[in-house]
Amino acid sequence: MQLTMKNLIFISFIVLFVSCNETQSIFTTDIKDILSNPHKFKNKEVTIRGRVTDAFNFLGLKYFKLKDETGEIYVIPKNIVPNIADEVTIRGYVDQYFKIGDLQLTVIIEK
Repeated sequence: MQLTMKNLIFISFIVLFVSCNETQSIFTTDIKDILSNPHKFKNKEVTIRGRVTDAFNFLGLKYFKLKDETGEIYVIPKNIVPNIADEVTIRGYVDQYFKIGDLQLTVIIEK
């Protein structure tokens, strides 16, 4: 099989896309968009990227706050809680953890 330049470029693009998709998503959602319209994203999968600003892990209760340039949101991790100041990409589902009157907590539950 002889590789033409067109085939080589196509294969390179596919490899790049797959490797980026595995390590960090090319397409991320701004936290501001999620917080400003949580019903639009409820139970939908999103990918967010940002810096960890707060973290808590005690007796099975764990969460962390993730901040991007548009806002900050709580994340309930599937496994480990990252360190404060870590830059992370999270894929998960949007949920309103609780709502009491005007107070609501929108979170990302890691997939």
